[in-house]
Amino acid sequence: MTGTQYIRLFDFFKENMHIDDAKAKVFVEEVEKIVEDKFDQQKENFSLRSDIQEIKYQIELLRQEMKAAMAESKSEIRAEINKIIIWTVSTGLAVVGLLLAFLKL
Repeated sequence: MTGTQYIRLFDFFKENMHIDDAKAKVFVEEVEKIVEDKFDQQKENFSLRSDIQEIKYQIELLRQEMKAAMAESKSEIRAEINKIIIWTVSTGLAVVGLLLAFLKL
């Protein structure tokens, strides 16, 4: 709590609540403690800018790694598909060759 806020609270309780100086001071100090305690409890929920920047950096690294992995997987899948196509065509030609050989017999 800033000094100005402290004085404003002190004056408010002193003048409007008709509390003497000592009691107003104690009351304002207690309010200040409560506010500070509540802030200390909640500040762990806040993120620093540096934390956010680090998280963004890590996300970007993961994104790049995922793109590289996807590109590698795509090329591997294409290679496997090409192998399957070649095997299928070869098998088909072998079957046609066998049929022609049987027909000539």
